[in-house]
Amino acid sequence: MSAHFVVARDGSVTQLAPCNVQTWHAGKSSWRGRSNVNSFAVGIEIANPGPLHKVASGGWSNDRDPDEEVAAGADVERVVTKEHGDAYWLGYTPEQIATVTDLCRALRDAYPTIGFIAPHWEIAPGRKVDTNPRFPLSRLRNSIFGVFAGIDRVAEGDIKDVQRRLKELGYHQVGEIDGIYGKATRGALLAFQADNHVSTTGIIDDATLKALRAAKPRAVSPARLISAEAAVADRPAVRTSVAAGRVVKASLLGSGILGSLSESGVLEKIEGASDIGRRVGAVVADWWPLVQPWWPLALIAAGGLLIWYLRAIRRAEVTAYERGEISP
Repeated sequence: MSAHFVVARDGSVTQLAPCNVQTWHAGKSSWRGRSNVNSFAVGIEIANPGPLHKVASGGWSNDRDPDEEVAAGADVERVVTKEHGDAYWLGYTPEQIATVTDLCRALRDAYPTIGFIAPHWEIAPGRKVDTNPRFPLSRLRNSIFGVFAGIDRVAEGDIKDVQRRLKELGYHQVGEIDGIYGKATRGALLAFQADNHVSTTGIIDDATLKALRAAKPRAVSPARLISAEAAVADRPAVRTSVAAGRVVKASLLGSGILGSLSESGVLEKIEGASDIGRRVGAVVADWWPLVQPWWPLALIAAGGLLIWYLRAIRRAEVTAYERGEISP
């Protein structure tokens, strides 16, 4: 086995390699676009037999170690997940969970840059299934990264509720509502705590939850309101909408000029001046009687609608900046 730590069923832990030495527990793997997780992770193996099936003795076994039988009456349950499939799984012991929690906390204290806890099934999906679905992964993550202090039940949905509430209150730096307590969520929470006179710990305790429920949306910075138009001027969506608006206006003007020239007979005079003039005159002569009664209104309506839409895009960018949702 090649990992940094192994946690036995009784909660005892064995270190197999220094944390600054690469091990090979993950194999072919990637995390958030970065491959070879072994090169930047500390590996913890937790003793567990993996997916089980019933055997003749009434106990349980797996295909990898058929002789290692789990006794009948053990804490085995059937769980079905997309990531793990449909199987029976042995639960982790309280001692294992306590040891893993303490170990992760010690590693985070020793290496503050550690920013995530990822099981093998997340970094090598389809190839690995550990930890099994009975491991309290969300609870571990929340415990290590300083979330929900003093609250017993923690689930991914609880984090999402906090993220959603922070965004409602104007703390858009919270990022995606994904149920993960990462740097973005922590930053938004610290800002909220500072604004609402709650201890800035980054911990979602009872006082923070109470403040989240009672808080009103934070005021927009006066600086953002004053400089919003200029601040978003170089954003791609704004630049595109402004350029497109100019093209539409020019097209409307050009069409109006063309119609005026046709009505005044100028095009007929151009016909005699050049081959291009004759071609333009011929085209206009063909379609002009058909569209002459209504084309100005239709063109103006279409152009006006497009200009309104382009201005709405720009206004949306300005509003998002004023609310703090985006930066220049």
